[in-house]
Amino acid sequence: MLAPPHSSARFCISLLSERSGCLCDGLRRIFGRIGRAPSLLVLDDATEAGRMMRGKVTESTLLSQLRAHYRCAGRYCDPCSGNERGSVGNAVGFLGRNLLVPRPSVSPLGELDSMLRAGCGRIDARSRNREGRPAPKALAGDLAAMLVLPGAAFDSVRWVKAKSGKRGYVDVCNSSHCAGPAWHNRELVCGVRSESIEMLDERGRSEEHTSELQSHELIS
Repeated sequence: MLAPPHSSARFCISLLSERSGCLCDGLRRIFGRIGRAPSLLVLDDATEAGRMMRGKVTESTLLSQLRAHYRCAGRYCDPCSGNERGSVGNAVGFLGRNLLVPRPSVSPLGELDSMLRAGCGRIDARSRNREGRPAPKALAGDLAAMLVLPGAAFDSVRWVKAKSGKRGYVDVCNSSHCAGPAWHNRELVCGVRSESIEMLDERGRSEEHTSELQSHELIS
């Protein structure tokens, strides 16, 4: 979820999992939806984004690449200081109670996305910010302070090396994916994206092998 600081507007999106590829792809989609990118991302203590240990943050490589692409600064909340993320935590709980209770039955995932987007629009239309201004009008000020999107799209992909077995299957992301019998017992480079895995041979060539990721874990 993305919550600009002044307007109290809310932007919520559904993801397959909490992996860094899904997280970054979700941020990319929200940035594209609003047409701007924030100059500062204030992030919770999410493992796939980064971790703060003894005041030092270790950020995931993919999120660092996303921030560099959109020119965003980053700041992480202290996991021991709940007051640093109280407003966002309250917003997440509010949207969950108002949009996901009772639990919706949707298929495919895009249907849930459409439902969340429409629900956020209805809530924002009747919400006001701390100064009493309608959220849609106050949002214009938030957007004006944000960054223009780059001309090139960001590819939320994480490349990993893996070796296929004798039947042409490769284990990536704790699941088995078919590269094909012709690619058995080979060193492959796999591009892990939010909903698919792309497979390349050791020379970076593709035989149009892609495999869909499956997960029943949904977050917003």
